[in-house]
Amino acid sequence: MASNCQIPTPEIYVNQMLDYIGYSENLYGKKVLENSCGEGNVLLKIVTRYIESAKNEKRTICEIKEGLQKDIVAYEIDNECIVKCEQRLNELASSYGIENVQWNINNKDFLKENVIDTYSYVIGNPPYITYHDMNEEQRELLRNSYITCKNGRSDYCYAFIEASIKALEPEGKLVYLVPY
Repeated sequence: MASNCQIPTPEIYVNQMLDYIGYSENLYGKKVLENSCGEGNVLLKIVTRYIESAKNEKRTICEIKEGLQKDIVAYEIDNECIVKCEQRLNELASSYGIENVQWNINNKDFLKENVIDTYSYVIGNPPYITYHDMNEEQRELLRNSYITCKNGRSDYCYAFIEASIKALEPEGKLVYLVPY
């Protein structure tokens, strides 16, 4: 495992996750969250499907750009990953004739945020940090902030799952790639 706990999600798994929750059509106006986006392997597929769906709905380039900026939200704590992710997203959007998208990628720790927005979809590959690999600050954050982590030796991804469920709309869908 990488020392920064970042493991890029293989494209085949991304497509399987998106297919599993039906992230394929009528996506315009539906908010999606990727709360540990890394360099954007998951976001690239989310954006591709979003654009294709919006085009099928006969949305204009301006509408699609606006939708990308408001409907797709991401978090990442590593600024270098954000830069790489935005470069990749810009190349993708440009291939569809969409320029100067103001991507909504937050350089923040999702687990420390008080997220008030709700999402139609939460999709991702959360960090896998075992209890033994966490520092005391991380353990304390999980114990004090997440019911699923109050007792025992919880992995970091448990907190991501709990926080993501809280961020879902009542009929929202969540899919995560997590350890067996």
